[in-house]
Amino acid sequence: MRDWAKVKVGRRLWLPLGFSWELVLTPIKVRDVRVKGDGTLGYVNLTHIKRVKEIENIASVELNNGVIIPVLWQLETLRHHLKDAILLHFNIVHVIDKTIWKRLYKNVEMLQLYKKSE
Repeated sequence: MRDWAKVKVGRRLWLPLGFSWELVLTPIKVRDVRVKGDGTLGYVNLTHIKRVKEIENIASVELNNGVIIPVLWQLETLRHHLKDAILLHFNIVHVIDKTIWKRLYKNVEMLQLYKKSE
């Protein structure tokens, strides 16, 4: 999954994680390092993000349920990571669309074969 995301997004660190069209986890920096090797990222589902905004010079993510998560990145950095997640989401939806159209076309071909055999 990470290798696929690296190719689609074009970066190696802080990748969004695309599990399905409705679950694309976006990395956001939510706290400072306390101990060497300590993780500082949290992941938020892209489909649950209502908007990003700046409140008193602090970038924030507002979720659909009204929860506001302060982020330790600048607003532009946050938007850049959201764009990566949106790109990944688009790619997942595109693959699903291609699969659906391929199946529909195959069903139409089968239906035509059935009509010819009558």
